[in-house]
Amino acid sequence: FCLALILLARLRHAVLTSERDPVPLPSTEQAYYVCLMLANKASVDSAYDNRSWARLTGVDVSAVNRLECWACRCLEWRLLPGDGELEEWVGALDERYGWTRQWLDKP
Repeated sequence: FCLALILLARLRHAVLTSERDPVPLPSTEQAYYVCLMLANKASVDSAYDNRSWARLTGVDVSAVNRLECWACRCLEWRLLPGDGELEEWVGALDERYGWTRQWLDKP
């Protein structure tokens, strides 16, 4: 989940600061789905394939393929967090929502 948020933030930054010709942007929902998909593929050896993601999201598999290619190009294929980036995001989420403390405090 946290890696998907990192990718979504990077994707947003890439789209907003791009000097290239504007490209048709996906909906916010589709951008989130593709970031979840890329995070899954980047962090799990036996990740879901694009057909499975199409079924899960209700988006046609060819659209999933296009979204994946678009996002990878926008992200310049940087799909893993940099040094300390994941810890920074987890810390920020924990500070804001306390979500990791809830799990860590339970026996």
